[in-house]
Amino acid sequence: MPRLNNKVVEIPKCAVTPRGFRIPEAAVYMGVSPWFVEEEIRAGRLPALKLCRHYTLLKEDLDSYLDDAKVIVA
Repeated sequence: MPRLNNKVVEIPKCAVTPRGFRIPEAAVYMGVSPWFVEEEIRAGRLPALKLCRHYTLLKEDLDSYLDDAKVIVA
């Protein structure tokens, strides 16, 4: 627990909204498998950041990818 002036301070869990997701979290957000997300990153179709040997996907990029994948069925 963090301390401030020798007093334990609780940090609310909702205080920080994640800006990016790791592959498993992104897969759940997109409704696909982690394998599919990784394949799309490696193919260059889904932008991702490589931070500390892990991919991080920004929510904006995921939303853009999903918007581009929309298909209108007549």
